Amino acid sequence: MNKNISILVFLGLMLAAAIISVRSYNQLQKQKKTNQDLVAQLEEKENINKKLKQESDSVTKQLTKLLISTDNSGQQTDPKWNTQKTTLIKELKNINEKYTKVNNQSAYQKAYVLEKEGFEALEKNDFQLALQKISLAEQTSSGFHMCFEISELLKKKQKDFKDPATQKEIKQEIIEKYSWKGPAESLKILKMQVKDAPVKPVTPVVTTTKWPVKKIIKPVN
Repeated sequence: MNKNISILVFLGLMLAAAIISVRSYNQLQKQKKTNQDLVAQLEEKENINKKLKQESDSVTKQLTKLLISTDNSGQQTDPKWNTQKTTLIKELKNINEKYTKVNNQSAYQKAYVLEKEGFEALEKNDFQLALQKISLAEQTSSGFHMCFEISELLKKKQKDFKDPATQKEIKQEIIEKYSWKGPAESLKILKMQVKDAPVKPVTPVVTTTKWPVKKIIKPVN
């Protein structure tokens, strides 16, 4: 009887050891797969970054060549030159956005939210808040959409934020020049606001010039 009990205990211990071994093996295999996945992700990220760097270097080279050409030829007045410059700048911004998404997803998401909040402030004519939010979006993710250009515009117009005509000008300029990748719903609202904004009355020019009166000389009799 005691011998049977000893055998059962021994078998139980063997079974427990086997279960522990299997679990340990499974955990090691799982960890190995996790490590392999991490290595694969790092390699993929490295390849993407290499490709983005090549694209960035190529576009930067083109843009630098284009900007240098203005010193002698004066091409800055040529519409084609301006279009080409804008296209290259947007390409650089796209590359920067991809880089941020790959390497710092949280920064991209934060910049996206800040930009959206900035446009919502524009809808409410809270231009000071819009400047704050959009500037923060640019600081969080450098080159994010058109945040740098919009923040520079707002800084220039800051002293006239309360003027209705200036408010309309700011919105109009953002719609026409800096709407690229901006929040679609906010842009739609801004367009409606600009369309419905009252036109600033033109003050009539009152002349104070006194024209010389011709003297009539009566003939002497």
